Amino acid sequence: MNWDITILLPYPPKEMADKTHFVKYQRIPHFDEVPRILDNPVEVYEKIDGGNVQVRKIDGRILCGSRAHFLTKEKLFNQQWFKDFQKWALGNSGFYNLPDNLIVYGEWTARHTLSYKPEFTDRFFMIDVLDLNPNLFVPYSDSKQILSDLGIDDLIYLKTLSKGKISREQLVKLLGESEYRYGDREGLVLKNYDSQEFAKLWTSSVRKKGLSVFLI
Repeated sequence: MNWDITILLPYPPKEMADKTHFVKYQRIPHFDEVPRILDNPVEVYEKIDGGNVQVRKIDGRILCGSRAHFLTKEKLFNQQWFKDFQKWALGNSGFYNLPDNLIVYGEWTARHTLSYKPEFTDRFFMIDVLDLNPNLFVPYSDSKQILSDLGIDDLIYLKTLSKGKISREQLVKLLGESEYRYGDREGLVLKNYDSQEFAKLWTSSVRKKGLSVFLI
């Protein structure tokens, strides 16, 4: 496969990959920054308004992380829900089967800007799995199968809202009612796992600025 390295935005360069140090989930650019993402097939998922977290195993030890660091010291627990997330992760026996080269990223839906339905509050939504060996994100469907085979359960997997080529008009139509909260989705995340190019789009931006911003 021929990779265009200029668009491999969501993960760090291969030479920077580290199998022992904290690997932050990379910034996903707004759709306006990478409109070319629609030139190729993409997968579209609902954007979750949670706390970005991760779980990985290093030398037999399960490590939980927030967006910025591992949660290894009490002073780092600056959000009450950090303890809830860590308790859940350490109590999930399947994570002890996780190979050291895989990092499981998710969104923990404690109360943030948006509130989710009770059955989806204080839950782990699986966002991505990063394989540190090739330093690439694993396609979402493959991630689900891998985690299932490892016996990791009690995860919420996002529904694929669209898969394949999609127009801007069709994309905007997906900014509707959420399955996980009462009201509209916070937004959408578009993913092309072949090129490793991701993009995000907020419902509020479209509602505020009008559809013409995204349909030109």
